[in-house]
Amino acid sequence: MSNIIVYIGIMLIVWFARLIALFIYPIVFLFRRNILNFAFKNIKEDFINHQYSIKKLPKWKIYINPLFWGFLFTTGFNSEYEGPVWYLKELKEKWKPYSKLQFFWLCYRWQGIRNGAWTFTEWFFREGTVTDVTIKYENTVEPLPLLIMPYAKFKDGNGEYRDNSGPYIRYSFDVDNKYQDWMCTHEGKKILIFKTYKKKERFEYALCKIIETKLFFLVLEIIFGWDWWDGNIIFHFKLMPKIRDYKAIADYRKYKRLYYK
Repeated sequence: MSNIIVYIGIMLIVWFARLIALFIYPIVFLFRRNILNFAFKNIKEDFINHQYSIKKLPKWKIYINPLFWGFLFTTGFNSEYEGPVWYLKELKEKWKPYSKLQFFWLCYRWQGIRNGAWTFTEWFFREGTVTDVTIKYENTVEPLPLLIMPYAKFKDGNGEYRDNSGPYIRYSFDVDNKYQDWMCTHEGKKILIFKTYKKKERFEYALCKIIETKLFFLVLEIIFGWDWWDGNIIFHFKLMPKIRDYKAIADYRKYKRLYYK
C-alpha cells in the first residue's frame, strides 16, 4: 500500500511537469544546443546503474543555472531532438528536407508532448538498476524470460521495427534472436517485485491483450509501477486499433498457431 501511495504522489508531480513542458518547450528548443553542451560539461550519467550525478560544480551552482532546468525538459544526452528514425517516420520522409517550422513541430511532438519532462523524471525519481528480482504473478501466452514483461510493440508494412507507433503488431517470430524479446508484443499479465539501486523495494505490473474484431485488431496495454530497466516511474495505457488486412490476419493466425495452446 505504501508503494501505491508513493507512486500516485510521484505521478501527480510528473503529470504536472509534463503539463509545464507543453508551454516551456518552445523556449528549451531555442537553446537546445547550449543546454546539451552544458549537460555534457557538467553532468554525467552512469549507464550501468542508470543514475545522474554532477561532475565538479557545487550542486547549488547547477541548480540555479537556467540551462540545467532546460536540460530537465529534454530527453537527456542525445541530439535526436526530433526523435529516432521510427518516430513519425512517414511524416519525416514526406517533409525532408525540413523547414524550420517543420523541424520545430517534430521536436515539439517528441520532446515537448510525447516525452515531456523526461529528464526531469529521471533526475528526481529514477532509482537505478534493479536487483533481487522475483515474479509475484505471471500468466502469459508465451513463456517469458524473467525481465521481459507483457507489452505491445509494432512494425510497418515492410516489417521494420516501429516501437509503439506502427500500423501492424510485431510478434515474437518477427525478431531475429532471443535478445530482442523486448522488441515484440507479448500477451498476458505479470507482476515483478524487486529492489532498485537506491535500495527501495518496488514493483512493476504489466498487462497486454490483443482482441480481434471484424474491423481491426484492438491492442490493450497497461503498465505501471517502476521500470525494472532503470528504476524509473512508469505508466503506459494503450487502447489502440490496428490494421486488419490480409497481412495482419496472416500474422495473427501464425502467432496463434505458434503460441496459443
